Amino acid sequence: MNQENENKRYLPRLLCNDNFSDCLISIMGKSYKATPINFHHCGIALYTISPIPKSDAAKLTISFQSSDGRILISDLPIRIAHANEMDIGCQYGISFQADKIQDIDSYIDVEEKLITIEAALATQNQSADRYGLFS
Repeated sequence: MNQENENKRYLPRLLCNDNFSDCLISIMGKSYKATPINFHHCGIALYTISPIPKSDAAKLTISFQSSDGRILISDLPIRIAHANEMDIGCQYGISFQADKIQDIDSYIDVEEKLITIEAALATQNQSADRYGLFS
């Protein structure tokens, strides 16, 4: 196992919840609705009903409702790092490419929002009832 594969496992994979909305992948001017599965500040796992085209120029828009209000990230450059197309939908591992944002203030804003979302999910995922089976 290489060093990169070992290090990525140290990032928490936090279950997404209903606080996410309006999750869209944009490729070549077309938008594809996606459902968030899990999240950390470097990436997100998404589910789509049908396959999305392979592209090196994809962008993601997500909305997250935190206790402090709505967090909106629009047109975040992404890389589709993993694709698993199944009989019933598709799962994608998405890597955020915030470093491709040219404007430094926009870059800082996006990074802060990603970290804020991760912190909110980490707090919500502290419960012993991780999957909501007992609530």
